[in-house]
Amino acid sequence: MKVWFDGSIAAVGDTRVSCLAHTLHYGTGVFEGIRAYGVEDGRTVFRLREHVERLFNSARSLRMEIPFSPDEIENAIQGVLSENGLRDAYIRPLVFFEQGGMGLDVGAHPRNPVRTLIAAWKWDSYFSTSEWGDGISARLGDWKRVFPHPSVNKAKAVGFYASSYLAHMEAKSYGYQEAILIDEDGNLAEASASNLFLVQDGTLFTPTTCAILPGITRDTVITIARDLGLKVNEEHIPQGRIFLADEVFLTGTASEVVPVTQINGQQVGSGKAGPVTKRISDTYRLVVRNAYPFSGEGSERVAHWHPMTQEA
Repeated sequence: MKVWFDGSIAAVGDTRVSCLAHTLHYGTGVFEGIRAYGVEDGRTVFRLREHVERLFNSARSLRMEIPFSPDEIENAIQGVLSENGLRDAYIRPLVFFEQGGMGLDVGAHPRNPVRTLIAAWKWDSYFSTSEWGDGISARLGDWKRVFPHPSVNKAKAVGFYASSYLAHMEAKSYGYQEAILIDEDGNLAEASASNLFLVQDGTLFTPTTCAILPGITRDTVITIARDLGLKVNEEHIPQGRIFLADEVFLTGTASEVVPVTQINGQQVGSGKAGPVTKRISDTYRLVVRNAYPFSGEGSERVAHWHPMTQEA
């Protein structure tokens, strides 16, 4: 595998990072998850602009200055895909502080330089089809999705995933495939690495962005649903409503659209992916490959979602 590291393509084994890197000790880094899809005339990196914008916004939230422009990062992503001969791929940009001072002050002498890495690999889905079949099981526990300050709740920061990791591993230890977290008020928040949707009487419900990372896939699904004529409500959702839902599904760049068919041992709906989930999932597969004709204002809103690259 070849990666892009601080402006150059290198073999992954040749990227040297100190074991005293600040981010390794304090979680002071930001990252993105992006997908590329093979299409008839090349490949498309779905919503590349929004992902790169969020990477830079996340960095600013953590007082990091990425030493490259957004255009340079976009070009580097395309370069990594080409170097590895990838059409369908998952892309992981990572921005982190290297070795310098070992205190929290990254500006003290010696300064901690900012490093930028971009890797890409083939990753069919966060949940393999053999693992989840008709849908995955999830555990709703008491792990909370919390942010230290409102100014950083939209940052995709390395250190923020500790509670998600613990919730996910606890769910796995109980025999479930995923965890669902709550917010500080005890309302539904999101899964460990995905956003959450409930379907009731044909209407979609999803938690507000107060205590979640507002996912780009979440936004895509909301756009799809409204284009399909479905109603979407963003609101505070008490925990108990998840057990009354007709359908539940998760969304994320890695996982895409995944039905949840069992929660805490209780079957959701029919125990299979419901009709609304299937409709959203089928349309999403078309959208990411630029094969779905949005109507009216929707077509203008999504016009930049597909930067195309011709294969050499």
